[in-house]
Amino acid sequence: MSASVEIRQRVAKFNDWFALKVTDGVSTMWCAYAFAALAIYGGITAGFTIQWVSQTFLQLVLLSVIMVGQKLQAQQTIALSGEVSALREQHANLHKEHISLLKRIENKIDGTES
Repeated sequence: MSASVEIRQRVAKFNDWFALKVTDGVSTMWCAYAFAALAIYGGITAGFTIQWVSQTFLQLVLLSVIMVGQKLQAQQTIALSGEVSALREQHANLHKEHISLLKRIENKIDGTES
């Protein structure tokens, strides 16, 4: 492996790590509260205008709140996928039992069951 490829891979790995750390930090309600406080302070100094509300407050605060919501939705999806897997397994087991019972009934009807 060439040195430039190795450097690019290390930079990419660092970028991924850094992006995850920032995302983990920003996707908290504490960050939303900090952004709200920062935006309100800016609103006090700049004047509370419609432009300030739309460009500063909503963008800063909603960013974190939406990220928190997305994280919660992802956690729910993971939990539901586990439940779906368990239900699939139960269904497969019930199907096997059903097939076995049908074979026993068929054998009784044919008189081949002992």
